[in-house]
Amino acid sequence: MATNRPVIEVLFFIGAKTSFIAGHFQRRFLTLGLQGGLIGGGCAMALFALAEIAARRFPGTAGGDQFAALFGTFSVGIVGYVAVLVQTVLIAAVAAATSRFTVNRTLETIH
Repeated sequence: MATNRPVIEVLFFIGAKTSFIAGHFQRRFLTLGLQGGLIGGGCAMALFALAEIAARRFPGTAGGDQFAALFGTFSVGIVGYVAVLVQTVLIAAVAAATSRFTVNRTLETIH
C-alpha cells in the first residue's frame, strides 16, 4: 500500500470520498487475494489428489510400502478440500479488510 499512497492522496485531493477510495482498494485486493488463494489452494488440492492416487495405485508393493512409510496414509477427504476452499476465502477477506484499514489510516494522516 505504500506504493499506492500518491494515488490515494491524488484521489482525496480531487474530491473523492473516503468510502469510494477505500472501497476501490478493498475490491482490488479482494480480487488479488482470491486469485492468489485459488492458485495456491488449487495447487494444494491437486497435490493432495495426486498423492492420494499414487498411494492407492501401489498398495502392497515395495514402492507403495516405502511411500506409506514416508508419507503415511494419504486421505484428505472432502473435509480437507473444503478446508482449503475456506482458507482461500479467508485469505481474500483478510487481504480486503487489511487494504481498507490501511487506506483509511492513510487518509487520516492526510486530513
